[in-house]
Amino acid sequence: MPRYPKELRLGDAVAKGAYCYSDPRIPISPLGFDVLGHFAHCFYEPYTITVDFTAMSLYIARGTAAA
Repeated sequence: MPRYPKELRLGDAVAKGAYCYSDPRIPISPLGFDVLGHFAHCFYEPYTITVDFTAMSLYIARGTAAA
């Protein structure tokens, strides 16, 4: 179900009225965690996202990635 929340946050990243998707009927995944919603590309677009799989950390910063 499409959603347009007034505001959503992921750390210091903030979006107002961004398109999101949620489906409360989705069962818990076989990996053991629940996916209640999806942050669409329009939320992440102004940010650079880095995932550190060794430390299991997500880094989010405003702006484009360095070359």
